[in-house]
Amino acid sequence: MSGQLDAVRIFRFNRSHLLLDADRELVIMTTVVCLILIVILQNLFAAVTGVIIWITLIPLYRLMARTDPQMRVIYTRYVRLQRFYPAYPMQLKRKR
Repeated sequence: MSGQLDAVRIFRFNRSHLLLDADRELVIMTTVVCLILIVILQNLFAAVTGVIIWITLIPLYRLMARTDPQMRVIYTRYVRLQRFYPAYPMQLKRKR
């Protein structure tokens, strides 16, 4: 025995698209909303609101992406199909 272990590289070909370590679409939409609040409205209250939204939502998106990078996609699919696949079992009514 040589005593050394062979290192095997693991290639991840199916990587999720992350921006700022968060879901790309959520970050872009939050950025657009915050820029609209700050730049277009040009109001002190709107600017403070935009900064607060940015500071609070981006860490939440990062936490969500760290837990599961596909969480947004799965949640939107769940909401879209919730009517067809309820969380409770369908029980048949019996005739008496």
